[in-house]
Amino acid sequence: MKLQLTKDKTIEIALPGGGAKRFNDVVGVDFSVKRDQGYPAVRVARRKDGFQLLAAGFVPPPEAEIPDTWEAASKRCSWSLPAAFQAPAAALAAETADTFLVQTTPVELQHDVDSGAHKKDPAASEAVKKSRFGIKRPVAEPKKSTSPAPAPVKMPPVEAGIPVSNGGTRFVMQPMAEPGFVLEAGMPEYQALWLSRLLPEGKRPTTQSIQPRQAAILAAVSAQPAFLKAKGSMLVIFISESAVHIAGFKNGGIVLLRRSPGVRGGRQMREDLVKGLGITEDMLVAALDEAILDPLPVLEPLISPLLTDLAISRDYLSSQHKVTTSEVLVMGLKCGASYWKRLAKDRSGVELVVAGPFEGIATPEKSAAIDLGDDADLFLGALGAALALIQEGDPE
Repeated sequence: MKLQLTKDKTIEIALPGGGAKRFNDVVGVDFSVKRDQGYPAVRVARRKDGFQLLAAGFVPPPEAEIPDTWEAASKRCSWSLPAAFQAPAAALAAETADTFLVQTTPVELQHDVDSGAHKKDPAASEAVKKSRFGIKRPVAEPKKSTSPAPAPVKMPPVEAGIPVSNGGTRFVMQPMAEPGFVLEAGMPEYQALWLSRLLPEGKRPTTQSIQPRQAAILAAVSAQPAFLKAKGSMLVIFISESAVHIAGFKNGGIVLLRRSPGVRGGRQMREDLVKGLGITEDMLVAALDEAILDPLPVLEPLISPLLTDLAISRDYLSSQHKVTTSEVLVMGLKCGASYWKRLAKDRSGVELVVAGPFEGIATPEKSAAIDLGDDADLFLGALGAALALIQEGDPE
């Protein structure tokens, strides 16, 4: 979607897919993951036979954090990237308390708009009046009006993906491959504005896309060998620190997106394992991956709800979309893959393919510009943002 910022400048808040312009060299930065070194960033280029990773590492953060008010958004914050990451185009992923990605229907979406579900509180609205786009104006006392209240905003058709603004929130809808359902993603306008102005005009890179991190991660599977082998028709489990989601794809299109209830995310699972096994956190990886002890009695109750959800999702994909697959891709699993695979095989006969984010992407054997640190999964959002933009002009 295009968000008009000034008379001659727009920025895009994107979901994977759609669009017309093609970018062959993109840097992706994930503002949702911050370490002492900064934010994870990748630079990806399109090649004839796929994609190549040109740079990866942590880039120094700007001098300010993503704002949580319009007033804070009015303060300009200049930021530049190291030379290795100065691609022509940039895709920025962000996750704040107000960004979202949900599966919904046009009827539910209309109800959200009519009921003001996307509206901010009165204090936030007052901040919008005082400092919109950084231009301060006096706030006049509101005049009483005898005119009838304006009619509720009616949602336009969503077949082509229509950008909508309501109560200070910009959100975009994209039809799913599942008839009657749409993906809805968005963020506050002032956060999109602040992000769009970070990189200085006239220098590489230029911000071309701003994506809610949840949406960016969906695109991170597009180069995975297992995903390509299945021709884009399979289930994918995304494990983040705070939640676990299951996404169903058919021919590369999303037909299912659900958060697994009862599964509290990677961070909580690791904490429960540490407590249940009676070990320290720095011993966890060795305990699971080197078979120092048997974690199954503790691990099985933690992932049992997920395996139940996985079975339901497989049945749905098979019955409603004629997609049957014996393999399920898992992204974001940090340790204990062999036990996850064993439990999934014994429970439902499914093969889990546990993959790192850069599988299927060509990486130079020796490059000083690639430093992933100790955890490549931290780069999942940055990679997904870059791949979503670099494939945006591709035909369906």
